[in-house]
Amino acid sequence: MLAAGEGDAFSTTTPETASDDVTELVAYAGDAFDPARWLLVSDAAGPVGVVLPQPYPDEPGTGSLFYIGVMPDRRGAGHGARLHLLGLHELAARGCTRYVGSTDERNPAMVRIFERNGARATGTQSFYAPA
Repeated sequence: MLAAGEGDAFSTTTPETASDDVTELVAYAGDAFDPARWLLVSDAAGPVGVVLPQPYPDEPGTGSLFYIGVMPDRRGAGHGARLHLLGLHELAARGCTRYVGSTDERNPAMVRIFERNGARATGTQSFYAPA
């Protein structure tokens, strides 16, 4: 995750937080966590990226992709859309018939990936912090 997020303006994982970030995702996945289903993807040219498809433990049939990241030197070649689609297929194989995905609205690359794979925006969410 750390290597795939390098240089990504929307990645919040740092070398100092990487271990805690993964631990938090595993905890959130709960009983539905299966490490064999979180995928590190490579091809003949080397590492492509990572995708973490995860059914929600408290919502049978619903899942999300906890994280998608493309290695910096592999970006811009459509790998993000392929990783997203791979994750969607993995969710379907695990019995998910509903997908919930999200991205920062200022992340046009991820918005295009959602659209390319048939996902459509259904709403927006705002976040607030103390001034």
